[in-house]
Amino acid sequence: MDDKHETVILKYTIHKYSSYSANYLPENIMVNNPPDQLSRWFTDSTTPSQFIMLKLQAPAIVESIMFGKYIKAHVSDLKKFQIYGGTDENNLSLLLTAGLKMDYIAETFKLRHRTSDGLYLPVKYIKIVPLQSWGPAYNYTIWYVELRGKNHEDLINTAVDTISLRKEEEAVRILLKHLRRRRYKDAFEALSRESGVQLEGAVQARLWNALVENGDYKLAEQIFDEAANEGELDWYMSWQPYTPEWRQLCGCSAEVEEKLCCDEATPIPPSRRSHPADLSCADRDPRLELPEVGANGAEVDPCYASCGSCAGRPGPRGGHQLVVDPSSDLITGTYEAFIHLTCYSNVSDGDNLKLKLGSKRALV
Repeated sequence: MDDKHETVILKYTIHKYSSYSANYLPENIMVNNPPDQLSRWFTDSTTPSQFIMLKLQAPAIVESIMFGKYIKAHVSDLKKFQIYGGTDENNLSLLLTAGLKMDYIAETFKLRHRTSDGLYLPVKYIKIVPLQSWGPAYNYTIWYVELRGKNHEDLINTAVDTISLRKEEEAVRILLKHLRRRRYKDAFEALSRESGVQLEGAVQARLWNALVENGDYKLAEQIFDEAANEGELDWYMSWQPYTPEWRQLCGCSAEVEEKLCCDEATPIPPSRRSHPADLSCADRDPRLELPEVGANGAEVDPCYASCGSCAGRPGPRGGHQLVVDPSSDLITGTYEAFIHLTCYSNVSDGDNLKLKLGSKRALV
């Protein structure tokens, strides 16, 4: 249907307006003349009741609206506005809430032209309501308005007939609801049968009869459970916020503990450094790593370089650091500040030492 009917420029006239200033007539918005500063509609007030209403030559599907502007940004341009539309000037629906940028480029906005059911929404009246201008306490200005949409006769007739039918169905449904609530059973059944309009679905009707008419709570719960299992409540449940469900934890019974116990206790991996997440290294002891200090061009005590068993010498460890200070010819070996030395049983007091390059003496 969209491909068959082409979008065209829709002609309109000025039907109503709230006010205007001096020569800034409402009819000026029908002419697109950006260089002319007088070619605009300018209100004489900033009260919220300002509006301008356009009347189409015939009902149409208005898809978009374009606002022209002056050749320069103007402080009285609409920073915020609303657009309403409908076939009855006293019963209009909101089609758009938006605002113009403060520049000189014309802007086009898409209007809501379908109902919530996806049906075309024909309109004959377009009402533009200014809400705020870019300048504080400035009156509102509209330079040019252009409407685009579909006005083909067959499309509009189909849309109008469909909307009228839906309105009639909704009116009958409201009346059926009133008759059932007032217990007018005969009138309710007669109107439902003659109009062919169903007030609600089969599940809702069964639930009403069981709960309201008969007071059968057990049957009502059964119907509700069946509806939930069939997915009738999925849409409603999807909108509900998640709530936590707490459950108290308790210790296992003796039988469960016996099943979980092993014959031999699994050895606990020793403390380590440099590979906390490496499962393949879980059985490694960092105290057996790096038991020697390499020297390049520095004379080092053999006892210091080979092991840590000598008194006052650093023991083997993983993750240690060496820092060379060229100004004092000192090599400082230490753990990182966040490592607790008490984790290792063989860490001696000499694990934070300084070694003088070219000497065999370790400085505390």
